[in-house]
Amino acid sequence: MVTIDSDSIAVEKAITRLLASLAKYGARFNDRLAIICRDGELSIRTTTKVPPEQVLIGLPAECLLPVEDFSLSLSGNVIRISDQNPTVSPSRCEIMERVIDVFNLTDKVSRHRFSTLSSLRRIRPEVYGRLCSGRITVDEQPPVRPSQNDPMIDDLLDTRTLVYRLDPESNRHTLVMMPVIDYCNHHPFAHPYSPAVDPAGRRMLTARAFCPDSITRECFARYGIYDSYDCFLHYGFADQQTPFVISI
Repeated sequence: MVTIDSDSIAVEKAITRLLASLAKYGARFNDRLAIICRDGELSIRTTTKVPPEQVLIGLPAECLLPVEDFSLSLSGNVIRISDQNPTVSPSRCEIMERVIDVFNLTDKVSRHRFSTLSSLRRIRPEVYGRLCSGRITVDEQPPVRPSQNDPMIDDLLDTRTLVYRLDPESNRHTLVMMPVIDYCNHHPFAHPYSPAVDPAGRRMLTARAFCPDSITRECFARYGIYDSYDCFLHYGFADQQTPFVISI
């Protein structure tokens, strides 16, 4: 059974509802998984030691949320679902509502506002270009992605989404939200999010155990092969554990 350790009863109830919705549509959770919330910050831990690489969370395609299927707006710092693709499944609608509840109760928008440099790309592109110039020239930078969302929400989603092939028979890749899996913090030696097959033969996106501190037992994921400067540019923190620097 998943343990929820939260300093907010409202957040605990919202996470419980989210887990129930995910499980209803095929998500799998390790019995030793613990979700921690402290002052709005979410993380993943284990209640006891688990073998390295053991799957902690598995989400089938139906539990992953294509960003393009929803329009998200802001009312102050509260995220609203303003519209959705008429073809989106009821399961994804339900899960998205649960995800947004957790975002709002943990005040993700105000916490994220200006915490990363992505906002500069829209409001001060010349400054953003200077900061990125050591890695990628202004001409090489991809255009700002067209979106139906509030730009502040896109900045938040850029740190919580994955480009993923939902249909293994197709070459099309989709930007998806990964409920609960995205609570894992980054570590350069952790396992990346990876596809696997559950005992029933269903393809799932998984987060595997990597808990380097035996005291806290916090579980990490590797967001990508990033050095400290990349982490600063894309996620707003300078990772001090990365043992390499990408050439400038």
